[in-house]
Amino acid sequence: SSCDVSSLHSLVEFVAEPGVEYLALVHGFSGAEGNFVLDVSCTPTCDVEGGSILYADGSESQTICLGEGTELDVTLEGEGGSEGTGFQWVITDSDLNILGLPDGPPFSFDDAGEGTCLIWHLAFDPENSNVGEIAGSENPNAGDLEGCFSLSNPLTVVREDCTPSDCDNYRYFLAD
Repeated sequence: SSCDVSSLHSLVEFVAEPGVEYLALVHGFSGAEGNFVLDVSCTPTCDVEGGSILYADGSESQTICLGEGTELDVTLEGEGGSEGTGFQWVITDSDLNILGLPDGPPFSFDDAGEGTCLIWHLAFDPENSNVGEIAGSENPNAGDLEGCFSLSNPLTVVREDCTPSDCDNYRYFLAD
């Protein structure tokens, strides 16, 4: 708890516990008397944790060849939150555009095409965040998330086309 006094106004801040009754004693500066204005605002605490994620081999980046059926397994540690916390896996591009909201690992990217994407684990308070609104929007972007949420560290997936080129269809000309 803290109390700041400036220009004969006081500000008291403290973390209140749910279900506990609090009483405030208000008195005038140097014994002054009169009417008081008591302004009370409550900011909900944000008790969510997206956790920490790694690939099964302990790395934070993988390069895969498309079309090989590679499935990436991810381990999650330290996620949590109070009752009612929502959890969601999120796949984005490097600009945080949301490409997918899969149920969970293992992840397959064979149909995604070449490029780089990021895997995240999201924890959020559905009542005090805009996660549902962003997820349902036309162009969802994780950078637009607001309120009570926590994203894990990202894991990088580099998707490459490893198909060998067809050299039989080319002519080679050698010069002296």
